[in-house]
Amino acid sequence: MNWSKAKNIAIFIFILINIILALMNHLKMQRVYSVSAVQESAIMKVLAEHNIMLYDIMPQSFVPMSKLIVLPAGEINVEELAHRVFGSGTGLQKLSQKEIITLQKDHETLRINHQTGKIIYINEKGLYPLDGWSKEEAQKSADHFVRQIGYNFPKMKLDAIREDKGHFLLEYHEVYKGEVLFNSYIKLKLTPKGIIEARVYRSKPQYFTDHPREICSGDEALFTFVHAMKAKGVRESIKIESMDLGYDLEEAEQLYVGGKAVPHYRIIVAGEEKPYLINAYTNEIK
Repeated sequence: MNWSKAKNIAIFIFILINIILALMNHLKMQRVYSVSAVQESAIMKVLAEHNIMLYDIMPQSFVPMSKLIVLPAGEINVEELAHRVFGSGTGLQKLSQKEIITLQKDHETLRINHQTGKIIYINEKGLYPLDGWSKEEAQKSADHFVRQIGYNFPKMKLDAIREDKGHFLLEYHEVYKGEVLFNSYIKLKLTPKGIIEARVYRSKPQYFTDHPREICSGDEALFTFVHAMKAKGVRESIKIESMDLGYDLEEAEQLYVGGKAVPHYRIIVAGEEKPYLINAYTNEIK
């Protein structure tokens, strides 16, 4: 008997069995941690009763998720960033006030806050004018700016684009091992003239920690959102443009020092610049 051949066959069978078992376990998890048709129908009825319209697909899966350790991006290289934004040449004015550095050239302004790590860019005349008023043209200009300041794709993902009061608002977020980080972003405001404002903040994701914990389902998060709107006394109709699941810091105070990011549902409402964030562990709204 060829023992070497028999051993190889046995190893192959063992590996195949493990693959099948892993697949079966994955499918079981998906069935257990998936929003059912009954749940989805129930929440849609509740939304309709409260004059809330959902124009997106509610996250269907809510498998357990771990916390994520994140740190601030670190010291900002002012000279390199200034060169990327303004290019070479003369006419650049620099003003330093405590932790904030302000750079100006003609109609462009760049503010860098060394304490918080936040960057603000303002251009009164607009940068990279749009060839036409469409989301596609807005994204072309925005992508150009993101590359210009040295941020690479696919680490930065465009995951929100909407039109509001004569502007296009675009949000890029960092992606770490398939998960979106809401606290690492590039937020852009555009008119037909191009980019008139950009707000940038970068976090450095490190690693996942702790054992995966169960999170609330998408319909449970929407119930929390409904109660929050009732508590605010909102009576007019509400249009939810998008809803997704990602990571945000557990405590707002950790933004500039780092800490643990936890799963959050993000709900973007038409007419409001700031999204609603719901902690998926506690099902509490920020």
